[in-house]
Amino acid sequence: MIEAGELISTRCFTLLPEMDICRAVDMLSKKHLCGAPVVDRDRLYLGAFCEKQLMSGWISDLYSQFPPSRVQSMLTTIPTVTRSLNILEILDFFHHSCLCRLDVVENGKFVGVITRKKVLRFLKSQIIACKSSAKPQRIYLSASDKDGGDL
Repeated sequence: MIEAGELISTRCFTLLPEMDICRAVDMLSKKHLCGAPVVDRDRLYLGAFCEKQLMSGWISDLYSQFPPSRVQSMLTTIPTVTRSLNILEILDFFHHSCLCRLDVVENGKFVGVITRKKVLRFLKSQIIACKSSAKPQRIYLSASDKDGGDL
């Protein structure tokens, strides 16, 4: 069974909480990202910084003389997972969510991300492998407990 650990991208763009919001927006824009994990210098996961949250915050601050200036003032909470999440749970999450990434956190530390694109590429590779096999096969994805029994 494929687990989250096999789909994690560990070389990820992250933001620091003390970073200026305008600089963070510029960096996200240059990298064509709509958000990023926010971690401290020890990689402790603090939350996420995303365009949607930023827009909501800036809209509410339009009449304020002092809108927030640091990333830490615009953190939002998104679901996080551990490496042991299985592929069916990952597929279910992306199927029922508008988010395009899952942040992977273990013991409070940021490990990496699983993106919807990476999961789709994995599924495509499985389909191609099945089609190119001499004997037609089905893709078998199953949730099982740690003892190997079906859930």
